[in-house]
Amino acid sequence: MAEQVDLTKPLNPPDGTTAIVVKNPKGGGTSVRLKDDKGRFVRKQRPMPDGREIKRIGRMELMKMEADPETGKITKGSKRKFQVIFDNMYGIATNPLAQTDAKYAAASKQAADWIMLNFIGKPSETDEDKEDNKLAGIKFVLIQQPDIMHKEVVDVEDRFKEPEKPSFIDVEFVTAKDSDAEKNS
Repeated sequence: MAEQVDLTKPLNPPDGTTAIVVKNPKGGGTSVRLKDDKGRFVRKQRPMPDGREIKRIGRMELMKMEADPETGKITKGSKRKFQVIFDNMYGIATNPLAQTDAKYAAASKQAADWIMLNFIGKPSETDEDKEDNKLAGIKFVLIQQPDIMHKEVVDVEDRFKEPEKPSFIDVEFVTAKDSDAEKNS
């Protein structure tokens, strides 16, 4: 698809480059080309495509036909690129060496998982798996503070002091006989 350029807007080429409007050689319109200060053509700076565009480009690439390795041409029996990838992954997953060699077994398992995930989909969780996931993981436990007999805070230094005596204990006792003797004297 040809790029549409509005020639009424001023072009903002990168520094040191010049924008030139050129007629297409096969006719049918014009295009904008950039030249640097030495007269060489320069590639336009294009923005990075978004995720959807990258997926679309990847799908289009995988849907292309694979050329025959001997002739380099696409023939009637050619497969699409994703079919070739699938065949290779299937060959790895079903390799008989996987039963004797641990490296082949690991590769076989990964290839089988990739095939299952991409072509069949992620298996749904059973009720047992859901229950296990609820019980597994991090649990938060709230511990209540126990009831303390004496809720007031006691300083450690005050615990080992001698208890103070009440002030009414230090009073001198005066008896009636003593008070009469003091009056007479």
